[in-house]
Amino acid sequence: MRITIVTPVFNSESFLAETIESVIFQKGDFFLEYIILDNCSSDNSLNIALQYQALLQIHPWLIKCQGVEIIVISEPDTGMYDAINKGFSKATGEVYAYINSDDIYLPGALNTIANIFSDK
Repeated sequence: MRITIVTPVFNSESFLAETIESVIFQKGDFFLEYIILDNCSSDNSLNIALQYQALLQIHPWLIKCQGVEIIVISEPDTGMYDAINKGFSKATGEVYAYINSDDIYLPGALNTIANIFSDK
């Protein structure tokens, strides 16, 4: 199962690391495609996203599912829904979801979704 999660971001440096960690450190039998769309933030949001992208390349042992691909895009958009639509248009997963840059997934959330959609 391949799950795509999209996060729209605009000046979210205070919360973004916690959001990203709640997504990329999920455990389970699925592959995660994580698309982060930054609307040209003027704070450190883009750098935070890029640091996590690099972290998983350097330390793949941190991944607790079949694999994680983080795609970071920084370009202007017209708001949250535009960013989500852009993310979904690039998505390759079998299941799509989005999470705002100041929210978190609880541990096991994506594994539950994978189990439901794969009829385990």
